[in-house]
Amino acid sequence: MSTDVEMTAEDAESSPPLPPPRVEYPDVITSVALFLSNKVKAHDIKFQTTRNPKTNFTSSYPPQITIDNYLFHLIRNVRTSPGIVVYALIYIERIIGVLERKYQRQTRTSVPFLMTSYNAHRLVLTAFLLAHKYCEDYRYDTSRMAKIGGILPKELLKLEKEFLKFIKFSLYVSEDEFIKYHNAVLVYGRELVSLSRP
Repeated sequence: MSTDVEMTAEDAESSPPLPPPRVEYPDVITSVALFLSNKVKAHDIKFQTTRNPKTNFTSSYPPQITIDNYLFHLIRNVRTSPGIVVYALIYIERIIGVLERKYQRQTRTSVPFLMTSYNAHRLVLTAFLLAHKYCEDYRYDTSRMAKIGGILPKELLKLEKEFLKFIKFSLYVSEDEFIKYHNAVLVYGRELVSLSRP
């Protein structure tokens, strides 16, 4: 999926959060889930022949639940608006960009950072948590969110701090950026659905 969005490192505290615009439900959630699922599948194949740096988001073994079902699990168990998944996707794209640039500088290569079954769930959970905290009035405590996500509270706290450090606390999303991502994932999802029809 290409959105032609330039990521900027804006301080979240300097700009008030925009409420997630109204989105088409459940199309946008399904589309984001499809995008993440296909991205992880493609990167898992690359991971067989390409090294990927270990981070705090890397698990020792891939969870049994697929990334799309994991996202649906979060949605079912957390009271949130559909636009949160778009915010979470934007945050995921931001941190992957940062990790990729860091890895390429270290290795002096153009090898991409891969979002695989080993790191996708923690990236999605942390991005979802940050998006929910930033946009929603009702906030779940860390223990509750960690239980829903299937990890320990202290680990989620560590991931949250790590995520924020990498993206330099850039949680602000402009309306234009939100709309670009929202429309891009909808087009992506609908194209996949149309291709799957006989």
